[in-house]
Amino acid sequence: MLRKLKAFMLCGFIVMVMAVPSVHADVKEGWYYGLGAGAAIPTDGEWTSATNTGDFDYDTGYLFSGAVGYKFGMPRLEAEVLYQSNDYDRNNPDGLASRNPSGDINCLAFMANFYIDFTNDSSFTPFILAGIGAANVEADLTIAGV
Repeated sequence: MLRKLKAFMLCGFIVMVMAVPSVHADVKEGWYYGLGAGAAIPTDGEWTSATNTGDFDYDTGYLFSGAVGYKFGMPRLEAEVLYQSNDYDRNNPDGLASRNPSGDINCLAFMANFYIDFTNDSSFTPFILAGIGAANVEADLTIAGV
């Protein structure tokens, strides 16, 4: 349970930090879409068993996102989907030798976003964002001896 919670929190953090913003360019009103790709750089984590604790790292992975939305002037509504994948990299158990871990973690997230754009005469457009979403996290981690 602890691992699932940490993996879910990790994915949620990555989605918030790494999600590629939608491209709505100079659309005054109407439909728009956005596509993105990027590097997924997750934070380090910790694991706990009945007898040990330790740290683990992930390799830099990749993410892809796509969004479609409708702009009503200042406000806009958008639906976004994001996929991310990272390989499991390293395991440092406290006081124990490395256990040569392997595996990966994948995240598929769906989000609904509401924006209010404050358009002006510059190329910078400030906005307010509110959203809700869900993520399906699948972890395939193998740690020998745990």
